[in-house]
Amino acid sequence: MIIAKKSLLLLLFICLTLWTFISVIRSFYSLSKVFTEEKKWIFMNDYQKRSNLYGDIYQIYNSLNEETLNTDNIYLVTNDGKSFFLLRYLLYPKKILWFTSIEKIPLNQHELLLIYHDKPLDKKKFKLIDSFGKGKESAYLYKL
Repeated sequence: MIIAKKSLLLLLFICLTLWTFISVIRSFYSLSKVFTEEKKWIFMNDYQKRSNLYGDIYQIYNSLNEETLNTDNIYLVTNDGKSFFLLRYLLYPKKILWFTSIEKIPLNQHELLLIYHDKPLDKKKFKLIDSFGKGKESAYLYKL
């Protein structure tokens, strides 16, 4: 009985020592990352950090934030779910409605139409407010 109790205490001591050792090593490893991997992020301003995190959708977010009120609703036409959820997160009070094609949209209800990763629309029917990017990474913001 005494031997089992000593063995259990020894095992507990070894586990705690190993856990402490690994924790200290991981702390130094994380600290070393500040000088290697995170060095470029330290000197960036907020806009640059968000642009690197979110990509081209952040430029669209900034334009939408300037052009719209918090009560506005925005149509988003894209096949990309990631852009919908990012814009929904970034533009929270505004309501973002996601459509995969322009034919499905009732165009008389909302004020803004955002076409993402697609070709521009007819300029006679819609007023182009802003355009972003080129080629596959393009977006167009229209006023209805």
